[in-house]
Amino acid sequence: MNQRLLIAVVGPRSSGIKSLIRRYCYDESPKPGRLSCLDFPIKTHKFDDKNFDLAFMTASYSECFHHLPSIYWKNSSLFIICYDLSTTDGDKQCSQWILNVKTQVEHCGRCVDIVIAGTKVDLGDQRVEE
Repeated sequence: MNQRLLIAVVGPRSSGIKSLIRRYCYDESPKPGRLSCLDFPIKTHKFDDKNFDLAFMTASYSECFHHLPSIYWKNSSLFIICYDLSTTDGDKQCSQWILNVKTQVEHCGRCVDIVIAGTKVDLGDQRVEE
């Protein structure tokens, strides 16, 4: 039986969560349309001759993240915070998300790793001024 790891993927609206998940879990480009507030794709990954089911729980915007009870986040092994590198305020948004995640994790009484994922680097010079 595979060991299951829950990975929470969060970030501001239009931060590239959908593209990241579709590319990793399904090896496909994102399709037009929005990611639902919550999504739970699973991908099996082999590491050191062991199989792990990586269960991704996504919250694609802050309203969704803040209104979910901590029970959704308390069993997460890892948080991935996505932010859009093509916008000028991506780093500011990322800082706010780090605080949000730390607050949720502390509320659960746990320590969890946080990974920052800058997205949309492929957009190059198409930077959006905000």
